[in-house]
Amino acid sequence: MLTLAVHDILWAVGAALLACAAFKIIRVLLLPYTSSLRDLPGPPASSWLLGNVSELMAAEDFALHFEWLEKYGPTMKYNVWFKLPELLTIDARAINHV
Repeated sequence: MLTLAVHDILWAVGAALLACAAFKIIRVLLLPYTSSLRDLPGPPASSWLLGNVSELMAAEDFALHFEWLEKYGPTMKYNVWFKLPELLTIDARAINHV
């Protein structure tokens, strides 16, 4: 009888871990579409997995950031891993608000 109780507890813990992992995966997949940053201008992601990370790694210093800021304005978004949006701003009022 004791082994049945341990088996049930392990099954419940496993189910809880699976549900938590599924929730986090779904949240990461939906975040680019539900984020408040989704309407900000910014460069398109070059890859779903890497976002703009490969472009940033290939760029020298902050040259790419300055190019993007010149093209998209003082407040923009770019994508990191799994197309998760990141905010980039040089607007003093926006920085003070945050």
